[in-house]
This record gives sequence, structure tokens and C-alpha cells, in this order.
Amino acid sequence: MVKNPRYLIIVIIALFVALGMDVYRSTLGLKTLSVRSFAENGDVVEKEILDTSVMYKTLGYLSTFFYTIALSVFIALEVTDRINKREIDTRQKELKEFQENINENIFGAIFQNFMPEELFKAIKHDIIESKKIRKNAEWHYRFSELDGKIILNQTIKYTVQNVSQGIISNPISLDIQKEDNSTVKLISAKCSIREQEVAFASVDKSNLLNCEHKEEKHFEKFNFTCPLNPKDEMDFMAVLEHEYISDKVEDQFFTKDPIIDAKLNVIFPDNREFFLYSIMSSEFKLRVNEKGDKRYEMKGAVLPMQGFIFRLT
Repeated sequence: MVKNPRYLIIVIIALFVALGMDVYRSTLGLKTLSVRSFAENGDVVEKEILDTSVMYKTLGYLSTFFYTIALSVFIALEVTDRINKREIDTRQKELKEFQENINENIFGAIFQNFMPEELFKAIKHDIIESKKIRKNAEWHYRFSELDGKIILNQTIKYTVQNVSQGIISNPISLDIQKEDNSTVKLISAKCSIREQEVAFASVDKSNLLNCEHKEEKHFEKFNFTCPLNPKDEMDFMAVLEHEYISDKVEDQFFTKDPIIDAKLNVIFPDNREFFLYSIMSSEFKLRVNEKGDKRYEMKGAVLPMQGFIFRLT
């Protein structure tokens, strides 16, 4: 929409002048003209016809002229406005990228002097340049015993946020490691944006929505291909079933993305004991410690490739 009020006034005035002329033209009557012609026999024939006055025609030409001016000015201003907006958006994007590059260079110049280059490159790649983070992660573990085996029903929840300036095409992937002493089965997994389901996977591998399934030698992979726009968030929930052949369990979890805040709730048989070994920047704090029930909470950040090891004895 045109934002320059001065030129907008010109458009409005031109329209009012043109409309005023049209209204005035409508009040002008027709005049009668006598036209003489010769018939085939040579006689003079006189006819009367209706015609408009010179004023009527002049006002018609002038009103068309003012309509044209108003339309031309409006189109010119609208096109100019769009071009200016596009240029401003382009300049703001370039300025933002320039500022980010400056900040990154300043950060590098400062911190690179305090640590080995190899360490700085690893921190830069895994943390500073990370395109996404996980927030409010929850792990719910429920252990049970069946026919001499230990069954773990595991529910995972977290929110993924795109912290980059570009679209992430596959923001979530679930890698299930194949081990000799246990089997893992995905019961269900889903991704939601603003409470609307955008991706889904289940035990039935043929029933997939925006999800790529791959079987590899040591891993079973589920890649959820639902684009995530910059600053947007996506909720993820997965339910898995672990079956451990041994009567004792030792397993672990390590994250690929940074995590902010997490909870771990564990339910296990009363005749068993659960142990947790944290390998994270922020430590789990034991909030509930009852028979067959332990609940942990962590406030802070977890870096990529950090996690915890747990045992059930």
C-alpha cells in the first residue's frame, strides 16, 4: 500500500476532479441539430439529430485525463513502494549477516587465544554453529520383569527449536542401536508443530508420515523430514520397548544436540535398585528417592555427546 501521503493526496484530488466533471456532464442536456442532405431525385432532405455540446465532450476528455493521472500515479507509487521494501529487506538481511560474521570473528579472535586451536574448532562446530537445540527433555523409564528378562518401556519427550537463520529439513532423527544383549523396538513416534501432527512412525514400518526408515548393520534409523522454519519449535515424543536378556541392565544415553533443562523419572521393581552416572555439564538432582521410584531434575545445559549411564541391579 502507498505510504507517501503527499502523492496519495494528488491521487485523491485527481479522482475527485474527474468524478466532479462526470457528475456535471450528466446534468448537461442534448441539443438538436438540423442536417440537410440530397435525395436520389435531387430534392433537399432536412433531418434533425440529437448531439452533445462541446462542453460535454470537453469535460469527457478532461475527466478521462484526470482518471489516467490518478491511476498512473497510484501504480507508479505502488511499484516504487514494493521496490523500496524489497531493497530494505535485502539490506537488513545483508546487515544482519554482516553483524553475525563480525560477532563470530570477534568471538573467535578472543577465545582462540585461550585454548588450543583444535579444541576451539570442536567447540565452534558442536556448540556455536549448532542449528538446533532441545528444550525441556523428559525421559520416563518403567522397568518390569517377564520370564527372567527385564523389560524397559521408555517414553522420550522434548521440544526442538531452530536457532539458525535457515530452514532445517530434517530436525529430528532417532537412531536405535542394535546390541547383542538386548532388543529395542519402536512402538510409536510423532512430531508436532503448534499441536498439529506433522510426522509419524510406528511398529508398522509401512505406516510412516514424513519419515525415512533405514536399516543398517548396527543401527535402525528414523529421520523425520518435516521442515522447521527459523525460530519455530517442534514437539517430539517417542515410545520404545527394550528387552534385556540378562537379569541386570547397564545402558546409556548421549545427546547429539544441546539440551536445556531435563527430567528423568524411573519406575522399577521393589526388589531392584537403580543407579545413575551423569556425564553432563549440568548435574541431575535427585528429587524423589523412594522404593521403586526415583525422579531426577536438571536445570541448565547439556552439550552434544554428553549424557548419562544407568544400571538396574
